[in-house]
Amino acid sequence: MFKKILFYVFLVIFFSCKKDYKKITINSFIQEKSLVVEPYSFMPYSMFNLKIKGYVNDTIYVKTEGAYNLEFKLHGAIDTLWYSDYYGEGPVKCTFLPYRATEGHLDIEVKL
Repeated sequence: MFKKILFYVFLVIFFSCKKDYKKITINSFIQEKSLVVEPYSFMPYSMFNLKIKGYVNDTIYVKTEGAYNLEFKLHGAIDTLWYSDYYGEGPVKCTFLPYRATEGHLDIEVKL
């Protein structure tokens, strides 16, 4: 009985602490915002997904550092999905820079 309870507690903790998936919503274009996703050491990975959706009134930058060093320059209505192979090479930091944009709404989702 105790082993079952311990197993369920482990499952709840494991699935509630998603460090390999992050999502931020941006409504304020005053400062840069960052998020970091990290792979679990015991899980096999195969894909890195970066999804950006929303709209902005001018140009923004979104860049990643880590396994992939990407830099996106986006403006207007945005619905972008970028994906590539990823095999747990280490953490990936995604940074949003408002650049010239002053208003809008963005959802940025990063998943390993």
